[in-house]
Amino acid sequence: MKKWKLADILWPVAMFVFTFFVYASVNIYLGNQESFSFYIRDYLPCALVIAIPVVIVAVGLYILLKGKGKAVWAAVVFAVGVATFLQGSFLNPDYGTLDGRGIRWGDYAGYAVANTAIWVALIAAAVVFAILKWDAMKSVVRYGSILMLVYEAIMLAMMLFTNPVQWEGQDWVVTDRNANTLSSKNNTVIFLVDACDSTYFQKILDEEPQVVEDWDGFVYYSDFVGSYSKTKMSLTYLLSQKWYENEQPTKEFVDAAFDDVPLFEELVAADYDLGIYTSSKYISPSLMDKVGNLLPGHLIVADHFGLANQMLELTMFSYGPHLVKPWFEFYSGAFGAYYGTDNGEELYSKNNFTFAEMAAMPFELTDRNVFRFYHLVGSHLPCNMNAEGEYVGEWRSTAYEQTKGVFKSITAFMNQMKELGIYDDATIIVTADHGLSGHVHDGEPLDLPQAAPVLMMVKLPDCDLSQPLRTDLAPVCHDDLFATVEQGQGVAVSGTGSGKTFADFHEGDPRDRYYEHTMVRHSNNGDIALRE
Repeated sequence: MKKWKLADILWPVAMFVFTFFVYASVNIYLGNQESFSFYIRDYLPCALVIAIPVVIVAVGLYILLKGKGKAVWAAVVFAVGVATFLQGSFLNPDYGTLDGRGIRWGDYAGYAVANTAIWVALIAAAVVFAILKWDAMKSVVRYGSILMLVYEAIMLAMMLFTNPVQWEGQDWVVTDRNANTLSSKNNTVIFLVDACDSTYFQKILDEEPQVVEDWDGFVYYSDFVGSYSKTKMSLTYLLSQKWYENEQPTKEFVDAAFDDVPLFEELVAADYDLGIYTSSKYISPSLMDKVGNLLPGHLIVADHFGLANQMLELTMFSYGPHLVKPWFEFYSGAFGAYYGTDNGEELYSKNNFTFAEMAAMPFELTDRNVFRFYHLVGSHLPCNMNAEGEYVGEWRSTAYEQTKGVFKSITAFMNQMKELGIYDDATIIVTADHGLSGHVHDGEPLDLPQAAPVLMMVKLPDCDLSQPLRTDLAPVCHDDLFATVEQGQGVAVSGTGSGKTFADFHEGDPRDRYYEHTMVRHSNNGDIALRE
């Protein structure tokens, strides 16, 4: 009678847990540090706590099984651990960046068959050898697990030595202070609806114009061209008018871009209360002396278990077999939901539902002039909002439906301005940072000319409010934003950007406009930027 030892299962379980919960997650963290505003220690202990039920189930099942069932189960755990390592290290194709845009899973049908065959073959081979040659397989499982643990530990140590943790913390935060405070005098309000391609708005005008029937006095610039295909460059350019062409790391560029912004200097001189509501990764602490909601404080992790769960979902996407990946399709922006501050203030959230709640709250009025910039998740995938502004579950809506839901919140915001009598004299701009950026729309890939146009709608203080929203074909772009805001609020036009307003251009005017499209690939060459 064979003598079964608990060590026969403990070693492969230890190897699988270390491979998935430690090696894989830390490897992902170190390779994508620019996307994370936390330390390894902020999620790893909780991830290991989450691993405890896995260990209990794996070991408990081994104890309950009889005879060769124990051998088979130990071999399966070992094979899954090996397959997990191979998947994340060597077997993944290029799925693109996990920035929320849908993956065209149908393009991977052939790969899905091959990848599934590899996983099945590894597990089947382990099972067969466990049944036929357990004494030999036992040595493979035990010593193979030990070798995997040693190898992965050495690799982790080398990665930490050659690519140490770069996050150094942050001593300033973007809060929601005064987000619902407007002026009884002059207001400039800019809504940045992330990823709102002009195709969405054109469809609304063509099929459901009632969505924007209350947008009196607005002009829709249908020939507007965005500046960049990525939020970090586009939003920074929109607010600073500093152009970027990959000549330095993006963080260095963003930090320096806001050292001298004439528009903000002019607005402060005109007694404007400035509020910029976005993620801290897109702006610089040099604005703290001008922008009221940028405050001293530290960005912290407010929910360690939630963060660990998100990190493990990302790990499952990267290290799990292809067939399960659609259930773990991931948006890197999801980590922001688990951050907080240590200064007693609420961190600003771009969440569409948070903005909807704020837009429904009674506004407070101040005697100072007000400049507000609200960055919303907007139309960005993955979509979870329907046209009524209701939550329907992650990936359960479309960008078009979500856009209508966001517009409903913006309409509520503007209707409250009308009730308070501050709508008529306000400058209100609804725009986007980028469109679809060459990705998928209605199942078809977009080329660059289609991806460049983004939403731009403007209402100025001197507009004719008796007129409904109208369309203008003037060839305008983000270069013209500062002059338009400056003219609308009666401050001196600085000449920043083009130095001209949207109204200075007319349909048919010849004009060069620039759009930089960045294609991100999994290669040693980094990002490839194309300027058109």
